[in-house]
Amino acid sequence: MTTKPTSRPAHKRRKKLVKPRVQLRMVAVSLGCVALSALLVTLLVGREVAALAHQLPSEGDILMGMLPGTLMRALLWALVLVTPTMVGAGILATFRFVGPAYRFERYLEGVLDGSESGPCRIRSGDELQELCDLITRVTEPVRERADGAAEVERSAA
Repeated sequence: MTTKPTSRPAHKRRKKLVKPRVQLRMVAVSLGCVALSALLVTLLVGREVAALAHQLPSEGDILMGMLPGTLMRALLWALVLVTPTMVGAGILATFRFVGPAYRFERYLEGVLDGSESGPCRIRSGDELQELCDLITRVTEPVRERADGAAEVERSAA
């Protein structure tokens, strides 16, 4: 009878925010960059439209009067449309890194308390595969000692 190793994670992780504080901080940084980029583009477009308005023979003043409100609406619409997309994309992008980090924490806690005896494993599509392999190699002596102690206990009983 074979048993499934306790170190093998489920194929599909359902919880996308495994480390909410870290992931949301990374998403916030991304959103800040997007907002700053949108503001910069708005200012550059406004500058170019203002330069064009000064070249118009008679309606330039009317266009210059309409420009600030028009640019502000465009900026707000851009942020309203881009923000949900960036939040979703940011969570999914961080998921491939933060998920394995979360798994490493659980695995190392299991090695310390003796409940993990197999190698560290993460999903095949996740990042940090090499780190998982290194963790397996580094924890091998500890896991072997724990297995040996458990074997001695079983034979003594």
